[in-house]
Amino acid sequence: MDLGGLSSNYTKYLTSSTEAASKMNQISGVDQKTATDDEMMNACKQFEEYLVEMVMDEVMKNVDLMGMGEASTSAISTSQDFIKDGLVQEMASKITESGNLGIAQKLYDSMKRNYDIPGTE
Repeated sequence: MDLGGLSSNYTKYLTSSTEAASKMNQISGVDQKTATDDEMMNACKQFEEYLVEMVMDEVMKNVDLMGMGEASTSAISTSQDFIKDGLVQEMASKITESGNLGIAQKLYDSMKRNYDIPGTE
C-alpha cells in the first residue's frame, strides 16, 4: 500500500481548513455596524473567491494537463500541480471580479439586513 501522497493530501486539507477559517474570521471579525460598505463588500468578495477556488480545485483534481496519466514522473506531477494551482487562483479571481455568480452581493445584502445597517430595504 502506497502512503506517499497521504501526508501531502493531509497538509493540503489542513491548509484549506485554515484558509477557510481565516476567511470566516475575517467576515465575522468585522464589526458590521461600524464597517464601511467597501470593507464589508471586500470581505464578501474574498470569501466568494475562496469558495470558487475550492470548488474549482476539486474539479481540477481530475484534470491531467500534460496528458501523461499515470506515466508522469514526480517532477512533472509537481509542476502540473503548480500550474493547476495558479490557474485555479486566477480563474477564481476572474470569476469573482465579473460578479456573475452574485454570492458576494447576496452575502453582503444579508449581512446588512441581518445587522440592521442603514441603507437597506
